[in-house]
Amino acid sequence: MGIAKNNPEGYIFLILRGGPMNLREYINTLNPEAFVAYAERCGIAVSYLRVHVKYASKDPSVSLIKSLARESEQNVSITEVLKHFGVIEEEVSKAA
Repeated sequence: MGIAKNNPEGYIFLILRGGPMNLREYINTLNPEAFVAYAERCGIAVSYLRVHVKYASKDPSVSLIKSLARESEQNVSITEVLKHFGVIEEEVSKAA
């Protein structure tokens, strides 16, 4: 998966990585303008994104979970957002 459109948010990392990011990785790739734009698209304050979303310090609403995935422009899946907030656990590799 990669982004092939002109995008001021700088998704070169995603193209090189070749797959969806976790939420914190995505947030860390955003430049200051893109960070503000992402918060606005999600309908939250920049400070809320910077503290409570990035560090999963508060339980999000269902609508915020959906917005975080949708507004990441397919860089973060809803599954990754759920994992970030501890709603679902990482799959445990089965040792043979």
